[in-house]
Amino acid sequence: MWIEAAIGVAGTLMGTALGWGLNELSSRGKVNVCITSWEERFYYREDFIHEIASQSIEQTEFYDYEMSADLYNSSSNQRIMRDIKIVFKDGKAQLKESTPMISSPAQSKGYITPSRNGCMNIPPKTILSFNICGREPHSGGDLDFIWKAKSIYLNYIDEHNKVKSIKIKDEDFSHYFDNHKSEDSQNG
Repeated sequence: MWIEAAIGVAGTLMGTALGWGLNELSSRGKVNVCITSWEERFYYREDFIHEIASQSIEQTEFYDYEMSADLYNSSSNQRIMRDIKIVFKDGKAQLKESTPMISSPAQSKGYITPSRNGCMNIPPKTILSFNICGREPHSGGDLDFIWKAKSIYLNYIDEHNKVKSIKIKDEDFSHYFDNHKSEDSQNG
């Protein structure tokens, strides 16, 4: 009789351990980020209304960027992207950190809550698209950092307070206009 009770207790403990283990496995996963597009524009203002594409570093007054990305949460738990930034680097050193505007992704069952402070909740096993944009300088600054930049990253803080960094592009911006003039002449 006590053998049957011991088998029952052992079975219960094994079932609990197996359930806990399977739950731990299913909650593993991460946010996968796929950059689908990156566009940038250098320009100056002829007056307060007309914006004209720059042809040189000296002519440039403003730099705009737009990015689209797809996010996939492979976990069975909700994940968070906080403090979303665009970071300009020269090799390893950070030159500038820009806080972009986040446009609202398509709502899915009311779970997705993007905000202007760079925070986004991503439901489990969900793919969503989002867009960000920014302008430098915001007001009265200069663009010296961009001409020293060699790469651009998307940085965010996850739910474990770890900084995640995804490379968007590599480019030597000191030669931006030389490199893109040759492309424009080949396409034109």
